[in-house]
Amino acid sequence: MTETPIRWMWTARETLVARSTECISTCLGELRHKGMRMHSGARLKTLVVGLLFLLRSGVTYKNLVLMPALPEIAHCLPHETRLEHYFGISSKAICSAENEMKLVFRDWYQK
Repeated sequence: MTETPIRWMWTARETLVARSTECISTCLGELRHKGMRMHSGARLKTLVVGLLFLLRSGVTYKNLVLMPALPEIAHCLPHETRLEHYFGISSKAICSAENEMKLVFRDWYQK
């Protein structure tokens, strides 16, 4: 018996979308509060996609959960080599955005 992938289970998918949206909205608010600039649509798009990929493992700093892990989202996201095709964003830009977000949080919580 094979397990049905989450992307084909409507209720589970809706729940995952709601949880992901909440996590990303909260994180973007925290990043903005901590001084990260999000002045262009392209910049915001890159940050949102970066946060989607960070949700696979979550972000913690010194036992403080900055963004919870939603490992089931990995089944719904394309491979990083296909980001340009699906989102129009290079994997390098996503990696850079992820690193910038982690740096903002680390600098903030080291104070």
